[in-house]
Amino acid sequence: MLIQLFAQDMRRSDKACEVLRSIEKQPTIPSAYIEFVRRSIYEWRNPPKKVVVEVQPKSIYELIAHGYFGTAIEILEQKTKEQPQDFNLWMKLAETHGQHCGNVDRAEKIIQQIEANSAFSPEQIQHAKTKLKEWRVTRSCPPGW
Repeated sequence: MLIQLFAQDMRRSDKACEVLRSIEKQPTIPSAYIEFVRRSIYEWRNPPKKVVVEVQPKSIYELIAHGYFGTAIEILEQKTKEQPQDFNLWMKLAETHGQHCGNVDRAEKIIQQIEANSAFSPEQIQHAKTKLKEWRVTRSCPPGW
């Protein structure tokens, strides 16, 4: 346990080897145990590298949840061009800019585009303006408030 403490926890393999050398001098310690400890010190000093597998999000919501804001914005901008009457797409685009990226000015421009679009009702436009106000307040508050 002392060897493990030195090698793994304290990252002092030199001290771990020093203890191992003192154990090797004892005639009652089996050679298999000495070899086991030697391998263990090596493994503690050189842990296996972790393989990171990046999962590609499948939806706008997953992209945003994983912090892929740029990709989400690109897709949302393309979709709003293809479906200019889809209020939810426009709002998700504005939200991504205003809430997630902290770019409330860009979100405001998107809300202005919503206002100019005759496909959206006064209620939808009011909802968009209310959200914009919320993003402005969130942006102006210090972290943790």
